Amino acid sequence: MENIGYYAFAIIAIAIPAGLIFFAGSRAHRVCKAHTWPKVIALGFALAYVFVALAPQAIYGTQWASAWFILAMPFSIVLEIIAPLGFGLFVLITTIIAATFWGTLLYVVFAIVPRLRRVH
Repeated sequence: MENIGYYAFAIIAIAIPAGLIFFAGSRAHRVCKAHTWPKVIALGFALAYVFVALAPQAIYGTQWASAWFILAMPFSIVLEIIAPLGFGLFVLITTIIAATFWGTLLYVVFAIVPRLRRVH
């Protein structure tokens, strides 16, 4: 029974930041629907983040882990609850959420640009 509570809490710990990220992205998408450049830049940045975070770790192993923690520190602290599931799963989920966050952040910032152009 204790494991069920642990996994339920881990799912909630993942779902809340992921839900907030996708909610912000959906609001920004209403503004950016007609524009392609915000989507391309945000997606490109998110993919570059995943590549920078995961590729060296795959090549160099645990020696890259300290640099990965610097890249994903705000997200790894929140997701420490899932660390006992295994380091690989922890790194993968945290990196995906971090890349999604940074890509969405760029997308939201770029959504402000068309809004400001319409107002003025």
